[in-house]
This record gives sequence, structure tokens and C-alpha cells, in this order.
Amino acid sequence: MRGLLVRIGADKGKAGGEFNGPVNSETREFVYVPIPEARERMARQGMERPYTLMQGHEGVRVPHHLQHSNMHLDPDFGYMTYGDENGRGVRIRQLMSPGDFLVFYAALRDGNHTQAGELVYAIVGFYVIKEILNARDIEADRYDENAHTRCVAPCPPQHEIVVRADPDKSGRLERCLPIGSYRPACNAPDGPPRYRVRRDLLTECWGELSVNDGYIQRSAYLPEFVHPDRFLKWFRSIKDVKLVASNN
Repeated sequence: MRGLLVRIGADKGKAGGEFNGPVNSETREFVYVPIPEARERMARQGMERPYTLMQGHEGVRVPHHLQHSNMHLDPDFGYMTYGDENGRGVRIRQLMSPGDFLVFYAALRDGNHTQAGELVYAIVGFYVIKEILNARDIEADRYDENAHTRCVAPCPPQHEIVVRADPDKSGRLERCLPIGSYRPACNAPDGPPRYRVRRDLLTECWGELSVNDGYIQRSAYLPEFVHPDRFLKWFRSIKDVKLVASNN
């Protein structure tokens, strides 16, 4: 059994971003706000996911230049799919098998309860993998189930894959689980702080990750759980975890 941490969601630190999804750190209620769709990708007719779908969600302030743009809705918790490409797609394809798991986390903003500029890094979704497919092999009648098949790219990305999850064991968390802290690495205490998994989680609950001291600020490399069984034991011990088949 293996598990990977996967960063998702709109983020000021990503190209085309400039905003983060909102969270209430007291109740742990959050809004899943996807990243913008790449400009060079054109949605198949009738499969668009515009940012106007976010209207009515409290705390969501989509930048003006994105208000008429489409979202890259991935993962899609309604269909229990997740797509990826290039190096990350290769990593998922090479490492993961049915029964393994993906843990989705996001950088969220709680304007009322955090210091200026501080983000809440939290788990927002969990998948047990059912199958991993090449995006090009997805049947046309199932194109609408994932962002990587809803759109047509002029030059298809390399190693583009779509994961389908076990719907009975997967979903978006109804309430997120904060896991992050802004701190220097333990092996470089005088170095600059970065967002990392809380040290108490690594030492007392999860065990280490395949990145330096739980580094989760960037997402080009998908961190692997060194002790996936320990993570699952911790995750399943949290009594109010509820997984839902919905993006909202």
C-alpha cells in the first residue's frame, strides 16, 4: 500500500491565481475553489465549468479577470476522478496501484482568524484508487467526468492520466483537517520558514514524508507517505471526518 499527498485548489502562488479558497478555522468549513483552466485548452461544447458556478459561496472573491473564465475542476469529487500529466502523471502511474490512496490538500485563507498573509494548509479530500487510465483512452461518453478529458489541448500533454476512485471510500471532506505550519526545516533552524506539515503530526502520527521535513509549499513533486499505514490509522481515528461526493 502506498499514499501520495497532492496539492489542489486556487492559490495565489500559482500562475493565473491571485486568490485562495476560504476556510473558517473554527468550524473547519471550507469552499473548494479550483485553479483556472489553462488558456490554451478549449472546453468541449457543453462541458465548461465557469467560475460563475462559485457565485453564492460565502467568502469566495474571484478576481475580475477570471470571472468569465473556466475552472480546471480537478479533482472532480462529484465523479470521483483526478487527472494529472507530465512528471506528476508519471509519478502516479509508476508508484500507484488500485487500493493505494491520494490525499488532497489545499492552501486556504481565513481572513478573520489568521495573521495577515497566513494560510491554512489543510486536507480537503481523500481517494482510494480504483483504476488509473491514460486520458487518451477514456471513452467519449465519459469525457465530462474529468477536467483532463473535458478540454482539448492543441498539443496533448505527455503522460496524461485519469484516476478513478472507489466511490464508497473516497470523497471531499465535509470539514477540512488543518495540517500545516509555517516554520524553518528542523535540519536548518536558521533558514527561511516555509509551509510544512506540523512537526507533531510527523513525529507522533504519520511518520515522515519523502520530502525534507514535511515540505508542502510547492507541488511539482508529489510527497509520498513513508508509513502509509500510520497515516491511515490517524485519518480513520478522527471521528468527525465525513467524505461526500460533491464539489460544493
